[in-house]
Amino acid sequence: MNRRRQSLARKQRGFVLIALVAVLVMGGLYFFISNLSPEMIEARRQEKTAAALVQAREALIGYALQYREQQKATGDPDAMYGHLPLPDFGESVNLNGNLTSQPCTSEGCAKINPSGVSGSTVIVGRFPWKTLGTEPLRDGHAECLWYAISATHRAVSSTATTMNWDTLAVPDVVIGSGLATLAAVNAHERPLAVIFSAGPAFDNGRTASIDAPKCGGNYDVAHYVDAALNNAQRSLAVTSELLFSTLRRSSYFRTDINAMLDRMSTCLGAQVAAGTVITPDISGFTQPTDKAVGRILSNSCYDNTQNPLGYFSHYRDQVFVAACPTLANCLTVTDTKNTSDVSDDTLQACTAVVIFSGQRGSGQSRSTTPERNAPLNYLEGSNLGSFTTTGQLGFAGPTVFSQVSAAQAASQDIVRCVPAGGGASFTKVISPNLTEAQQLVSYDTATGTLTLGKEGVNNSAGASNLFGCAWIADEKTLGSGFRSYFQFSFATIGSSVGNTGFVFAAIDSESNPNLPCGMAGSHLGYSGDNGSTPKVKFPKIGIEFDQSKNSSFPTASSGQSSTNAGRNDPCYTCGSGTADTHAAIIYWGHDSANATDSVILADNDDNVHGFPTTASLASTRRPPKNPAASPGIDNINLRTGGKLFHVRVEVTPTRTLDSAAAENSKTNMHTKVWILADSATVANQIIAMKDTTRSMSVLYPGFAETLSDTGVVFDAAESACSSGVCPTNQTCGSDNVCYRQGLRKARLGFTGSQRTQDQQVTITDMFTTWLP
Repeated sequence: MNRRRQSLARKQRGFVLIALVAVLVMGGLYFFISNLSPEMIEARRQEKTAAALVQAREALIGYALQYREQQKATGDPDAMYGHLPLPDFGESVNLNGNLTSQPCTSEGCAKINPSGVSGSTVIVGRFPWKTLGTEPLRDGHAECLWYAISATHRAVSSTATTMNWDTLAVPDVVIGSGLATLAAVNAHERPLAVIFSAGPAFDNGRTASIDAPKCGGNYDVAHYVDAALNNAQRSLAVTSELLFSTLRRSSYFRTDINAMLDRMSTCLGAQVAAGTVITPDISGFTQPTDKAVGRILSNSCYDNTQNPLGYFSHYRDQVFVAACPTLANCLTVTDTKNTSDVSDDTLQACTAVVIFSGQRGSGQSRSTTPERNAPLNYLEGSNLGSFTTTGQLGFAGPTVFSQVSAAQAASQDIVRCVPAGGGASFTKVISPNLTEAQQLVSYDTATGTLTLGKEGVNNSAGASNLFGCAWIADEKTLGSGFRSYFQFSFATIGSSVGNTGFVFAAIDSESNPNLPCGMAGSHLGYSGDNGSTPKVKFPKIGIEFDQSKNSSFPTASSGQSSTNAGRNDPCYTCGSGTADTHAAIIYWGHDSANATDSVILADNDDNVHGFPTTASLASTRRPPKNPAASPGIDNINLRTGGKLFHVRVEVTPTRTLDSAAAENSKTNMHTKVWILADSATVANQIIAMKDTTRSMSVLYPGFAETLSDTGVVFDAAESACSSGVCPTNQTCGSDNVCYRQGLRKARLGFTGSQRTQDQQVTITDMFTTWLP
């Protein structure tokens, strides 16, 4: 009995304790709530409102940064970064459900159909939270946010508005709440959009609408703000400066701008190489007498139809050209390389200069036609003087458009040199023992067609003389790699398409300061020392297109120096058919003679598949192995005369530094190659292959590469260290030798050869995007 009483007493004490705690908590809450002052309550509301506005602005910026990619995915390849969504007007007004495949048709969706919202207007509605991927964003009064946007920056615009950092918003976007006004004093300072809080109700008009089940209320703006939006509680603006300073951090945007400048420079170089004097023009401006200056002219070589699609018309106003009145080099460009170290600057002689003016600098305005025709509102410092003044011929600036930083201001001019001869055009390396009529390499500057091979020379010239190469004169810094596209076709000569082939090559320009070429025959102009021109020295990467099978590898020096030397080519039909051909990724074989692989002449095994073998070298610094099996080599039937092939190459470097031993620092070169025979059934894949501004994984997911391999390129050895010190861009190794990154500066080109049968391959439409 006593135990029962004790247990009951304990339970009762427990209930009393719980009740006491509850009373204390309720009392504390009452005390806390009763002591909140109106000021504290309002501060909390303002804090919540401010957080919602910031989240909304970040979502809008994110939309603008993704706009081009999203629109390209839905079939608008010319879409430009910088557009913002329309507001949500409620589905009864949006009518998004009437559009085919429209994924957003409920509350929180931006209006898609632009009907009724064109013109120079400010468009006001609810913030489109669902389109932007957020939950309903509410202010401190639990009201969903509202949104005003300048029609000039609306998405799915029905007008041909130019979209860049100089595109003006419509005048007088006014939001009140003690901020006076957001109407800009300067036209460029007008907000592109404003997100605002409607605050508490001020009339009885916020009755429920079936279009707004989550936010509540309705879409009649008159019951949320007055005609001037003056009763809005808080607001936050999206300005052009904010939008484009953020956009410049996007690698896609920077790649597009650089690709546009690459194409412009390449096309102007082709004009120069073809003997055409460049004649830019600008209205209302007096030309200096020693050069022609102005904006870049329209040209189908770099207009909106060329990648990056659509950019030309949107950014043409930013691109200026200065050109010599003749095809001689009368101008200079100093490439400052975005660094403060002037020792890294390089000087080029140029016949023309392409200048990308960038964003507005201090005191510059581009809101009126006269202002847009004044170079002083675009160009900076010495570039402005050289552009406008007779006798000043030097231009300077980085060649690469980069993020805004201490090294590159937003208004920094980007400067590209077009040298006499074209620069980006092909420079031939000919066989000196052949006559002009016998040469195996030619380049038509008017059509941009490179031809390797020649009909009818095998009977009149020695086999060892049948080689020819062509290189793009401009060297480039490897940076984050490159993406190249070209197309080629073998011609049928008589009844044959030939017996050799050609190589697309990326070579180290520091190892090859003079344009090189290799041996004839099975060497494909890539391997070997022909004794007449500089050889193609390593490090290098090639994509081989081989028309025939050269089995095994010769063990005697006489065999290795032969134009019919074995390359360890794979056997697909074993000579019994017409498709015993292949494409492969190749590097450079052995650095020196090697007994294990029977290599006597190390220069002559650069395109021997499977070399160096695993057993042949124990050194850490071994050359990369030329692939002997898939996926680095594959059977591609090239023996169809006239068939057009499309090729895309992506090379992506990954750098690994060894701080203890610089000789072991290396770069992994990951190479992917797509090879596709022309056909209407693969038109979409071909379109993707041509767009080098994006990786294929982004452009066409699931389109597998034909070839792939990762080759380890160790840093190249130079001279001995001097008291432990090496030249710029070199590092002293533990062996007291200076080392530099292999392929840090690269040059692209093609190598070719013939042997016993005539061969001719035409290569066209080549373009490369270099990734900074």
